[in-house]
Amino acid sequence: MLSDCLVAETPTGRDYADAVADFLAKLDVGEVDLLANSLGTRVTQCFAYHPGRIDRAVFTGAGVAAGRSVE
Repeated sequence: MLSDCLVAETPTGRDYADAVADFLAKLDVGEVDLLANSLGTRVTQCFAYHPGRIDRAVFTGAGVAAGRSVE
């Protein structure tokens, strides 16, 4: 649709978050509310590094990756 395939062979949460940011930019969408589940919670956490893009976020089924960076 309005996005390209991810370039990384093994994408990180940051790669997915950047893809979300690019997609929203192409749609001319600024700040968003996000409902994230499971892997989506990791992507949303990484997406938070794009300042001013998240108004509210709700997490369900979130896990904690001990000793891992957001990369």
